[in-house]
Amino acid sequence: MRSVAWLSLLAILPTTSVAYADEGAAQVADPELPTGPLAPLTLEAAQPVMRTKAFESYAAQNPAGTGAGAPAPAFNLITEDQLAAPSTSFPYVEWHGYFRFRADAFSNLDLNTEGTSPILPPVEALLGRSNVQNNPVEVPDENGKQVDLSKYADKAAELLGGANVRLRLRPIFHLTEDVRVHLEMNILDNVVMGSTPDGYDSNNLDLVRTDLPLVGFSGTQEPPTESNSGKTSVAVTQAYGEVKTFIGSLRLGRMASQWGLGILANGGGNYSSITEQRLSYRGGALAGHSCLDCDYGDYVDRAMFVTRVPGFYLALGWDYNVAGPTTQKSIDYFGQGADLSQDDDVTSYVVSLFSRPLQPADVAERNRLLKELRAPAFDYGLYYVYREQGLSSEAGAIEGTNGVDNALLDDTWIARGAQANIMDLWFRYTSEPRAMERIRFEFEAAAIKGSIDNAGPESNTPAKPRDIDQLGVAMEFDYSKGAMAAGFNAGYASPRTIEKCDPASPAGCSQISAFAVKDEWQISDREPNLTNFRFDRNYFIDMIMFREVIGAVTNAYYVNPYFSFDFLAKQNDILGARLDVITATAVDSELTPSGEGFYGVETDAALYYREPRYSADLSFGYYMPGAAFNGKTGRERLDSVAAIYEGRDGFSSTYGTDVTASNAWTVQSKFNWAF
Repeated sequence: MRSVAWLSLLAILPTTSVAYADEGAAQVADPELPTGPLAPLTLEAAQPVMRTKAFESYAAQNPAGTGAGAPAPAFNLITEDQLAAPSTSFPYVEWHGYFRFRADAFSNLDLNTEGTSPILPPVEALLGRSNVQNNPVEVPDENGKQVDLSKYADKAAELLGGANVRLRLRPIFHLTEDVRVHLEMNILDNVVMGSTPDGYDSNNLDLVRTDLPLVGFSGTQEPPTESNSGKTSVAVTQAYGEVKTFIGSLRLGRMASQWGLGILANGGGNYSSITEQRLSYRGGALAGHSCLDCDYGDYVDRAMFVTRVPGFYLALGWDYNVAGPTTQKSIDYFGQGADLSQDDDVTSYVVSLFSRPLQPADVAERNRLLKELRAPAFDYGLYYVYREQGLSSEAGAIEGTNGVDNALLDDTWIARGAQANIMDLWFRYTSEPRAMERIRFEFEAAAIKGSIDNAGPESNTPAKPRDIDQLGVAMEFDYSKGAMAAGFNAGYASPRTIEKCDPASPAGCSQISAFAVKDEWQISDREPNLTNFRFDRNYFIDMIMFREVIGAVTNAYYVNPYFSFDFLAKQNDILGARLDVITATAVDSELTPSGEGFYGVETDAALYYREPRYSADLSFGYYMPGAAFNGKTGRERLDSVAAIYEGRDGFSSTYGTDVTASNAWTVQSKFNWAF
């Protein structure tokens, strides 16, 4: 911790205007541009104001001479831009954020296989089965009579859906020209509409209001709390301070981590005053906010310093990834906790060297290069992280005597001996060869290499040393001309490495049934190296296959061509449609539920409407699963699904017959207001 204390000394150095760090990992934020609402100012409307202010300014700058023939100072002309510019005084708050409303319906996400998709069908489909453990078809009422639930059972039920909202506030507190505090809050974050009725307690369903004996009679919604929804009404995701010095910019606190296309580090949508056109990005962008459809986010506790070197930006960071047990106690909410050990910390050292337009002069030069000279532009960067951990504690916060409970020290600490080298290369080519024509190619490759001395879940198990060797690659290509745009996306994510075994051996040979991201799994004894790369869940290219069923891009090759067209465009209002086709196959087919490699084909169609600060989308996705999701005789079902179905209708954890996966579809609507 002390090794970063020197960074705080930069805060007392003289300040000047230089670039400051971006929302993401080792990127630099956009320079401060004029912000705040400006009323339209025509030349005719401005004339009286111009004459009055010009005269006042002239009188102030040209006082009458003290004697005859005294020379008057030179007259300083006031421009229209100066008159229209808003006047500000420090401190002031710059507000940004958005409100989104999403309603969606999903059909058959379980693929009708009862074990190859990690998503369960609706509850109605699980009712009505014989020998249902802990959930019989008939239950006794208060008079001892049996109440039949079978009338609510529907084995063919497939529809899941609902609506949710989020209000994100992203204020920037300008204390001086070079000192800022940044804050990000999510209000009612992804709260399902109708999920917090008055009198409802998810932890104890018997706790209802005395005047509201049945939740069904609730007429209002309570604010989300830990009791009724497992989350609070307001969640703070970012809070950090920033100061610009004559040698660079310093940021301290909790901030989003974003790099390149976002397959490795993805902040889940941030505000930037410099927008970068990206037609192939499914999350959408509006009024400076990226990925309004993202749900997750990579937030790090970081100390970061960014400076300009000839031709590049250099960023140095120190991340506090995991502190381990502390002396913080729940009964002492306002007390200051202390880290009990330095060896159990997960610490990352970040170094990044990159080139991209960040300051107003950079943006002006880029626009001239693309739009006047019609020359191509190149952006690129190298991102490196070294991460390490000695001990690992499974105890969490410790509230014993003096902050340490000696009874916990023996069994809850594991000697991990983990270290990893994370490298990411990013490149972008942009060209506007003619008016209303644009070409973009962007590429990112991320590799993680390292080792763990003991990857076991407990300290009393034999050590499980493992090497780490993971690779992920993504590319995006866009071409737009006028109202038409087309593109092609592709990517690769390395799979798990599983050693072959002999089923006839005395130890046997069990199938590695855990799959994807939403299924539970642990490191297997047959897994000599940790090679499974998973794209960040905020980087999505589809609506069902990867985003819902698999959970993220992993163990896959994928391709995604698309086409879009704006039917109507009037100034800032746009009405258009887009068509995507996504197909993928497994890198190692043995790791899929059926042992086959083809994941299937998905077709997505969207109708969209855009304004500068409002957007609306209506999308339809249809997924035809491939043989990878079929149930195959003798193959095991996913562990998370088998645990639910166990004991129902003579259910077995392995397939007794072949089952073919059936198609799934979704309809989604999204409405966004941004500021």
